[in-house]
Amino acid sequence: MVKEFSLQKPLAGVKVIELSTMITASLATMMLADQGAEVIKVEAITGDPLRLLGTSSNGISAMFTNCNRGKKSVAVDLKDNAAQAAVRALIQDADVVIHNFRPGVMDRLGLGSEQLRTDNPALIFVEINGFGKDGPLANAPAYDSVIQALSGLTAVQSDGGRPGFMKTLLCDKVTAYTAWQAITAALYVRERSEDQQGQHIDISMLHAMLAFMWPDCMANETFLDDGIPKSPNIADVFWVTTVQDGHISIMAATDDQWAGVFRILGKPELIDDPRYADLYGRVKHIGELREIMNAGFAKFTLKELLARLKDEDVPGTECLDREKAITHPQVTALELVEEHACSVMGNLRAVAPPISFEGKRGVSGLPAPKLGLHTRECLMTAGLSEDQIKAFEAEKCIFVAS
Repeated sequence: MVKEFSLQKPLAGVKVIELSTMITASLATMMLADQGAEVIKVEAITGDPLRLLGTSSNGISAMFTNCNRGKKSVAVDLKDNAAQAAVRALIQDADVVIHNFRPGVMDRLGLGSEQLRTDNPALIFVEINGFGKDGPLANAPAYDSVIQALSGLTAVQSDGGRPGFMKTLLCDKVTAYTAWQAITAALYVRERSEDQQGQHIDISMLHAMLAFMWPDCMANETFLDDGIPKSPNIADVFWVTTVQDGHISIMAATDDQWAGVFRILGKPELIDDPRYADLYGRVKHIGELREIMNAGFAKFTLKELLARLKDEDVPGTECLDREKAITHPQVTALELVEEHACSVMGNLRAVAPPISFEGKRGVSGLPAPKLGLHTRECLMTAGLSEDQIKAFEAEKCIFVAS
């Protein structure tokens, strides 16, 4: 069958079966759905716990809908043999299966990589876990905060004292983006191969996070020879400056930009000060520079300082709250945030897919589905009869939304 795809929906015709909870796999497959893939989310009869986490409307949380738009929901009891057989039927013609259960769980459910890929050799099987399949933590539970701590990310947030967390689920999302890229690469390889064989992909949150941190956070851990001087983390030059009516982030990087900063501060003599004349010196003396800038910029209003920064071509912006960030003129000019009306959750916002193909950007898919909304539809497409579905409902091994 010819797959009908477009530049904006390059994955149209790709069928993805997701068996997961929370964010790592869910966000990865939502991005696949944004690019045209059919994504069937297989949930427990009680639903993905993310449905109930945080701000909610009519029983569906914002976090769930922000990771699951554009999908179909099938609700089954994966511990039931008949339900397992129904899921295998769904997978029979799938292109991708992705899960984030602990190692060994899918095998115990009769849905392991080897079995599924024997039945469907073209299948790409993606396994996400916290710490990898080997080692002392292979079977340990993993959450974002645990990976932040183990990967060294909390140490990076410290100024030499108490470690600190990034107040976002960064490890989950980095893993999701890693999985998204791996899946599209595997689809590309399969498309080019003569035998159209799929493959097994392993991704751990710990590995994805270390790889994400390595370019800058681990710069001082890169070179192993003796005698190499270590520099402060380049992100140590980031800080928030307080002005009369708010807060601002200024990021001078080049010599010319720092010269502009010194002129704004009324201290042009610092331009030729050997402590601040080059990048290495400025990073080395960043503490002194912070004190000078904090004192000098405190006399400005936001409007005054932003105007001066613009005149000197120095990057800087007001630190916005979340509502102002969404409604900033740059965001609205690019139409980055969409508004949708949903019959279940009411009016809601979504960020448009962040990639433009040939100058055209796709639109975000339908809002996240009610639990079990597509159970009947998907199981019938997989070959189950209406009588079988009714029998499964009676046995309570599947859930069909009314």
